[in-house]
Amino acid sequence: MSHYRFSISWARIFPDGTTASYNSDGMEYYKNLTAELKANNITPMATLYHWDLPQMLEDNGGWLDDSIVDKFNDYADKVFEQLGDNVSSANAILLLIRTTSCRCGYIPKCYAFQNVKKIISRTNSLAHKKHAHFLVFPL
Repeated sequence: MSHYRFSISWARIFPDGTTASYNSDGMEYYKNLTAELKANNITPMATLYHWDLPQMLEDNGGWLDDSIVDKFNDYADKVFEQLGDNVSSANAILLLIRTTSCRCGYIPKCYAFQNVKKIISRTNSLAHKKHAHFLVFPL
């Protein structure tokens, strides 16, 4: 095996989704994981977001709320600050599944599907734009 893809849990790093709740033990887990992978000549391929939005952010509107863009970027900055030696931005994947996220996560709360889809796509795009060094794979 030459590469190992895994997801980093936003809620493990920032339990309430904000920098004020930084969990160094959570980050230590990923430091140990990536160091062990590199020690065995395996390239870590980190996914920064894969269906694990911290509950407090979801309660405040999730991807429908523009403030999530800055919160996501605080999270991404911290991950690369702490894991930068083991996970390069070239090997990171920002995975935001726009259409599926909208259909599965927000439809029960909203009647205007097309409008919700546009809002989520907009906030996802803003999060992508702020970190141009990410590889983006919207499915």
